Amino acid sequence: MKHLLKRGARSAELGATSLPVRRRITTASHLRLSLSPLLPLFLLLAPGCGWLDRPGSLFGDRNGPTGPAATAEMGETPVDAAQLVGDNWVMAAPDPRLATDPSLPRWRHPALESLYARAPADRPNLIPALTLPDAPLRANAAIGLARWGDGRGLGVLVETVEHAQLKLPLRQAAAEAIGNITQPSPVAALRTLLDNWGRYEPSRALAYSPELHADLLRALSRHVDAADDPRFTESLRAPTLGPRQEAINAWSRTKATELPTAVVDLRADPQPQLRAAAVVLTLDRRHPQALEFARNAIQDYETDVRTATIAALGRYGGPEATAMLERVMLHEGEVLRAAAVPALHQLGVFTAVQTAAGDKAARVRKAAVACLAQHPDRVGTGLVLTLLLDDSPEVRKATLAVLEAWPLPAAGPVLLSAMGEPIYETRKLAGEQLARRWPPAQGFSADVPPDRRGEVVAEIERRWSAEFGNIDREALAAAVKPNPGAPSSGNPGDVVQVGYNAPLAPAAPQLSEDRLNLLQKMVEEAARNEAAAVSFDGFGADVVQGLERLVVERGVVLPDAVFKKVLPPKDEVFAALEQLTWDDVHERRRAANRLSAAAEPAPLRPLAVARLVELGLKESDGLVWSGLFAALARDSSEQAAALAYGGLSHL
Repeated sequence: MKHLLKRGARSAELGATSLPVRRRITTASHLRLSLSPLLPLFLLLAPGCGWLDRPGSLFGDRNGPTGPAATAEMGETPVDAAQLVGDNWVMAAPDPRLATDPSLPRWRHPALESLYARAPADRPNLIPALTLPDAPLRANAAIGLARWGDGRGLGVLVETVEHAQLKLPLRQAAAEAIGNITQPSPVAALRTLLDNWGRYEPSRALAYSPELHADLLRALSRHVDAADDPRFTESLRAPTLGPRQEAINAWSRTKATELPTAVVDLRADPQPQLRAAAVVLTLDRRHPQALEFARNAIQDYETDVRTATIAALGRYGGPEATAMLERVMLHEGEVLRAAAVPALHQLGVFTAVQTAAGDKAARVRKAAVACLAQHPDRVGTGLVLTLLLDDSPEVRKATLAVLEAWPLPAAGPVLLSAMGEPIYETRKLAGEQLARRWPPAQGFSADVPPDRRGEVVAEIERRWSAEFGNIDREALAAAVKPNPGAPSSGNPGDVVQVGYNAPLAPAAPQLSEDRLNLLQKMVEEAARNEAAAVSFDGFGADVVQGLERLVVERGVVLPDAVFKKVLPPKDEVFAALEQLTWDDVHERRRAANRLSAAAEPAPLRPLAVARLVELGLKESDGLVWSGLFAALARDSSEQAAALAYGGLSHL
């Protein structure tokens, strides 16, 4: 064994090219010499002849790359061959990230993962093992080197993939490992292996391996854009699922703007995951017929296709996508309604979240809860307090968990309120969260008797008030009230409607001048650089209040991007105002009705009124004007009067 390891070390210094690979090099060299008189004629005939239109893959690419290999840090002690065990490679546990990140390993060896995971200083030297007599041991060493970014085992990996007598999982693991190598580039080797093992033709049925085809495509996609290599497009029509799945995954990561016909055609594939991937890709890349495809996919007999399409419609946006999603909320079952809630929320339709909070299905109410992470405001507070009384333990737990995303001043009063609830699990989880985020609450225990528990909560609330300001219990109670427009079922999860100008619980602290100055600079930068993406997420939950003060107190003119991108996800009123800018008059009428309904509990806030008047003065449809007048019926400001005078001719 020692003399074999020494011979392996000498072989590594020469590039660690395996003997079978060197034999192929010699054979190919003789072949080129024997064909040299016919080579010009061959090159003239080759273009356009199917797979011969890539002659480089038959000759220059055949033997893989040359040049220096990447080297990894490892110890000097040669690995003991016994540590490399056998060929028991298994598929990794399912992980949704595998579709978008081809660097994640799909193949794992339970006995070797700990060796591969060692720190550089603790690694054994795997180079000598590249020439061990046992092919699986050589392969395991080469896979480990590739995992460490070392390219000196490339020849062994190629040999392993081509060795048809080895176990298929080992060959697949070797194919995957080739993709880890960056130097020398493995692209030529992967293309050659794909041409050998990933070409399905009736005459080559015995040589075709769908499993290797999929893993080799996945490895190649780490180095080549799908649009730059025809193998990815050809593989979309492979006879088995694996290669088609990897091919469309590669196309989902491409930088190309146009999709090939073969991708679009997969929307009719027998496999539901491929139908879903194809429709989602047409929506994400805004294919001219994407909405037509989505309309059909929502009627697919497989639920996974329908839910994937619904999620993609939320990213697509626009009035047609919104209308499709709202029809789902009205007419479909609970699984699809639950999928539509976050999609509509992404489009700024917060009324869908409010409606979902009172849905009869706990699954849908839980979907509404997930959206509240972005709403530590008046409406969000009312919905959270209502959902903490839900009859579903899962909904209550999810509601408390979503408070982790809220700033402490917004979450604290809700958690203190929950700590007094009679439901043991609710007060326990609320107390644990507040104690974790605010140490003075660590004295609370959910197990003490009610009278003692009340005293502890009162003391914690006293300390809270000293640090953050008094909690208005009446405002907390007023934030939650049944929606008079919703049917009453007695369910604690019934929909709630919270006035936009109702007092916060606790009252929102006034922004300091420094904070206002910072926000004004952000607005001015957004106005100067209109092409850049606008996001004020780093400012905090009080961004709406701050923007309103800039307009009212300082006369700052907000750029359209703020009204279109920043405010709609944070406030349903501004989402409806954005809908007023759409070309479809029916959508504008719906927006006006949404604004009218939102103004029933309390008048709209000044910033919303200013935007409504600005858009309303440009409106030409009488029914839209009727809705806007209703929205301002309780507003006596000069702006509302200006809209009234301007709209007399429309009524």
